[in-house]
Amino acid sequence: MEKGGCPALFAGENDHGAVEELATALKGRVHVVSCMVDRICTGRAIRGPSSDAGNDVDGGDSPSHKGGSGKAAGPTREVAVTSEPYGGSLVVLTPPAWVNAPPFVGPGVLVPRVSAQADYLCSRKLLMVCILRQSDGED
Repeated sequence: MEKGGCPALFAGENDHGAVEELATALKGRVHVVSCMVDRICTGRAIRGPSSDAGNDVDGGDSPSHKGGSGKAAGPTREVAVTSEPYGGSLVVLTPPAWVNAPPFVGPGVLVPRVSAQADYLCSRKLLMVCILRQSDGED
């Protein structure tokens, strides 16, 4: 972190509106860095003892909590997620200048320093999601 800069929080959340709200709420205290997760989940099954867990299966970009209580799930609850065979990538979209690298590594971590490259990677992901949903008859 550069002298005078605030700490960076890397937010890998597909709800980019929520990330923007978080960035606004933390402005001046924490620099929220938006990250795009480029791996498409194709299914989810939640199994467990609570009445709303049942055998809920649906598609989507990221699993959501179905408990509603906001409390941690018990040890017998299971969430099984399936995804496309592509290994995916994690794209850091808005890295602050004082952060040389994100706090995670690997061949799928991309840190574009040019906004056009970040825009391309986001557009590519959204196009792939639309194609997948059309092929599944969701549109």
